[in-house]
Amino acid sequence: DDLDAYLDSQLAPSDFVEWLATWVGLLVDETWSLEMLRRLVAQAVELYHWRGTVRGLVELVGIYTDGTAEVIE
Repeated sequence: DDLDAYLDSQLAPSDFVEWLATWVGLLVDETWSLEMLRRLVAQAVELYHWRGTVRGLVELVGIYTDGTAEVIE
């Protein structure tokens, strides 16, 4: 009866977040924190939209490092 909570990466139980990651094509690295995995799952569609671009790279590096990145072309 709480389907919405299970489909929200911020609310779902940790083992379910790993399963949600497979829905968006993420190969989960066991060294990732649960917080990082939740962010990656939540932003996966947006990241795929910007894949191969400077913006996409900056966003992805920001998630991995919990910081900001600057790309100099």
